[in-house]
Amino acid sequence: NKYDIKDIKEYRKLIKSAFIMRRKTLVNNLIKAYPLSREQVENILTSLGFKVDVRGEDLSSNDYVNLYNEIEKVL
Repeated sequence: NKYDIKDIKEYRKLIKSAFIMRRKTLVNNLIKAYPLSREQVENILTSLGFKVDVRGEDLSSNDYVNLYNEIEKVL
């Protein structure tokens, strides 16, 4: 495995949730998919160097791995 992903099923859930509603920001999609507050999701994104209005299509594969790992820490 090229990336450090503990649970591939959860990683797939993250990817799917990021694109479920394409015109929504990543924050909006993630707060619908996870038991996280808007503030928690915004903090995770900014800690990774993203703007809070970033969209799913703006992230690379590596960005998603980092996002996955940060969400796992909070959950």
